[in-house]
Amino acid sequence: MSRHLHIERMPSGVHFPPNINNEGSARNDYSRFTTRLNQTHQYAQASPRPPEPRMPLCLPLLKISTEVTIDGTVASTKLIQRFINRSEVEIHQAHYTFPLYDGAVVTAFKCSVGDEMVLVGKVEPRDYAKNTYDRAVTQGYAAALLEEHTPEIFKTMVGNIPSMTEVEVEIKYVSEVKATLLDGRKEGLELVIPMSIAPRYGKPVGGNRNLDSFAPAEPERSGLDILVKINNDGSIQGVEQSHNSKTKWNVAMEDKIVDSFGTPAADKGKVVDTFKPTQIHVRHTSAKTIMDEDFVVTIETSPEHPLRSRAVLSPTNNAGHAALLVNVKPAELFEDAARAEEFDGEIIFMLDQSASMGWPTGTQTRTKIQTLQAAMPRSLISLPSGCAFNVLSFGGTNKLLWDEGSQPCTESNREAAIKYGGSVQPDMGGTELLAALKAAVASRLVDRSSTQIIIITDGEVEENKVLEFVWKTRQDLGHRIRFFALGIGIRVPHRLIGRIGEFGGGYGEVVDIDRHPQWSDRLTQMLQAGIMPSSWEFDIDLGRGFERKDLMEYQLGEQEGPSVQSDVVSYVQAPYPTPAMHPFSYRSVFFLLELGERPPPSQVTLRSTTPGTKTQTTHVLPVAPTWTDKAAILHLTIKAVLVGLEAQARGADWERAKKERVQSNAERLGTLYSITSQWTSFVAVDPGRKLVSEVEFHKTHFIKAAICDVLRAPTPSDAANNPPILGDLSLSRTNDAILGDIDPDMSATMGGPLLLGFAGRGVDVVAFSPDSHYLASASYD
Repeated sequence: MSRHLHIERMPSGVHFPPNINNEGSARNDYSRFTTRLNQTHQYAQASPRPPEPRMPLCLPLLKISTEVTIDGTVASTKLIQRFINRSEVEIHQAHYTFPLYDGAVVTAFKCSVGDEMVLVGKVEPRDYAKNTYDRAVTQGYAAALLEEHTPEIFKTMVGNIPSMTEVEVEIKYVSEVKATLLDGRKEGLELVIPMSIAPRYGKPVGGNRNLDSFAPAEPERSGLDILVKINNDGSIQGVEQSHNSKTKWNVAMEDKIVDSFGTPAADKGKVVDTFKPTQIHVRHTSAKTIMDEDFVVTIETSPEHPLRSRAVLSPTNNAGHAALLVNVKPAELFEDAARAEEFDGEIIFMLDQSASMGWPTGTQTRTKIQTLQAAMPRSLISLPSGCAFNVLSFGGTNKLLWDEGSQPCTESNREAAIKYGGSVQPDMGGTELLAALKAAVASRLVDRSSTQIIIITDGEVEENKVLEFVWKTRQDLGHRIRFFALGIGIRVPHRLIGRIGEFGGGYGEVVDIDRHPQWSDRLTQMLQAGIMPSSWEFDIDLGRGFERKDLMEYQLGEQEGPSVQSDVVSYVQAPYPTPAMHPFSYRSVFFLLELGERPPPSQVTLRSTTPGTKTQTTHVLPVAPTWTDKAAILHLTIKAVLVGLEAQARGADWERAKKERVQSNAERLGTLYSITSQWTSFVAVDPGRKLVSEVEFHKTHFIKAAICDVLRAPTPSDAANNPPILGDLSLSRTNDAILGDIDPDMSATMGGPLLLGFAGRGVDVVAFSPDSHYLASASYD
C-alpha cells in the first residue's frame, strides 16, 4: 500500500539551519551514500564503512550589487545577489531567508538561471503562488518563489538549478529613510543597508557567533558593489558613510523636479527655470562579498532646510486610487501646546561596562568607555530637580549605584553620580542586557509618576528576548514606563536599538563614535525627550467629503470608477489610529484614497489630543503633489495598509464574511500593486522548458522527519492530508523491520529529528542522527 509522508524537505542549497552551530563550507561535489543491498530481503542494510558525516551545503555567493536612490525621505533599492551551483548534479531546490529593515516594500522580483533563462516574478495569492511553484518544481521546470514570513523577514526559493550554473536573484524594494539627530542638534537622514545582504559565508542564524574560528573560502570573481545616489535640491550640507567609501558631488541627473526635504514645489515651471538638481554618489566596492557591519550613509541637511511636517500626494492612477503621505514632526507642530510642568518621575541610566567597551573603534585611540565617561557628567547636570534617578552598570552581571533604589536629585546625589559616571570601567565581562533590564524594572519606584530607562550599550545581543521583554513591560505598565536606547560604535545592531525605542515608547539612536567621539548632545537630547510629555497624540482630518473606512468592514471597489456619483471619498488610513509619537520623532502616516475622478484634499488638519496640553491646538498642512517618484509613495501606502490589516486580523474575532472580505481586499491590493504580504507572494515560472530529465535514479534530497512518523501505520486521511512532495515518487512501507532495531521514538532520544536520504525509486533510505552519524539503511518501493 502506498502512502506519502508529510515531512519537511531540507534543501541542498542555501540554508542556515538554527540547530547547526558551525558554518557551512564550500564543497565541489556531493558524496554518495555507502550502502550494500541484502539480496534475500531486497533492502539496504548498514554498510561496514559508514559515510563521512555531512553538513548542509551552501551555494557560494559570487557577487552582490546594490543600487539605492534617495529622494527626500524615500529610498528605492535594487539588490542583486549571484550564486553558483558548482556541483555536477542538479539541485532540486535551494532557499535562503533574509531580513530587510523595517518598512521595506518589495516591489519587483526576478531570477536568472544560467545565461539564457530569466524568470520574472508576478504577485499572486499566497497559496496559489506556492502551489504554482511546487507543481513547476515537481515537473522539472525552473521556478522561483519569494515569500514574506513577517513584514521584515523574506524567503527566496529557487527550484531545479542545473549543475555548474549561476543563479542571479534581483529584488527591488522601496523604504523610508530614517530621520536622525546629529551633533549640535543638527538634523539629517540615515540610510542603513543591512549586513544581511552580504552575510558571512554559511553564517548560521542563532548559531555560533565566534566567526573568527572559521575560514570560509571566497569564491572566484567575488565582489561587493554598493552605489547610493542622493538627489540634492540644495538642501544637503554634508554626507558621511561608514566604510571609507568614495563620495562624488554634483553629478548630473535627468531633468525633473526634486524637492527632498521641504514642502514640494507648487509651481513646476519656476523650479525648472531657476534650479537644476544634481546627485551625490557614494560608492563602496570590495573584492569580498562579506560585510561585517551595516553600511550606513548619513545625510546632513542645512539649517535653512530642516525636516518639516508636510503632506504629499501621488496622482490618481488608472484604478482610481491616490496615495497621500503625511510626515509629522511633533516638536515643530506642537511646541507651543505643552504646558510648563516640572518632571517628578524617575530616570534610570543603564551603562554598558562589558569588556568590549574597553576596545577602541575604527581609527579612534579613545575607547568607548572613555567617551561614555565624558558624556555622563553633562547629562547628569541637566537632570530636573524634582526627579529621582539611579545608575545601573551591567555586563555579565549588574549593579545599582544605590541598591535601595533611585534617590532624589539633590546636589550631593548629583555629584556622587557624576563621580561614579566618570570612573566606570570595562570590567564586567559579557553583555547580559536582558538580565540588566529586568533588574532596572524591578528597582523602579512605583510611587513616582513614571520611569524613564535610558540604555547606553555597544553590545550585540540576542534581540528577540530583549524586545519581547521591553514590549511586554510597556504593555503592562503603559505610560508609567518608557525605554530609550543609545547605541555607540559601528558594530551595534541598528535594528535592536531602534526597536527597543519603538517597542518601549521612546526612541533609539546609534552614534558612530569614530566620526562623532563627542556625543553628549545625543544623550542630553534623549534625556530631554524622557522628561517631556511621554508622547504626542493627535488626529488627522482630511476635511469634509472624506470618510475613513475599515477594510475589515468595507469592500474595496464599491466606490471606484468615474461613474460613481457619491460626493464622499472613501479612504483607508495606516496606521490607524494615529500612533502616539515622542517629541523628537519624524514619522509618516499614509492614506489610500478612492478618488476616481473626484478632487483630492487641498489640506490636512492635525489636532492635538495629548493630555496636559492646550485644548484644540491645531496645525494645518497644505497638500502638494509630488513631482518625483510617484510610484514609491503609492507602494509605501499599500504596504502600510496591508501591515495594518495584518495587525487587525491577528486580534480579530473572526466571522466568515469578515475573513473573506479581509482576504479579498488584501489579495486585491497585493496583486494589483505587486506587493508581498501574508496573503500574497511573488512566483516566477518558466513553462517553456524543463531543466531536469525524468530519471529512475537520482541524487538524494534530504528530508527531515521523526523516525516514528516513517514507521507508524498509515491512516485513511494520509492520502488526503499529505500530498506527495517528491514528484511522482511513491513511498510505501514494505517491511515492519525495515530499519532493523531502530526505536521508533529515537528522534526524541537523539535530541531532534533524523535525516533521511532518498536515493531513488525502489532504492535506499538512509537514516542519520541530528549530528550526522550514520544509523541504518532501508528500502522503499
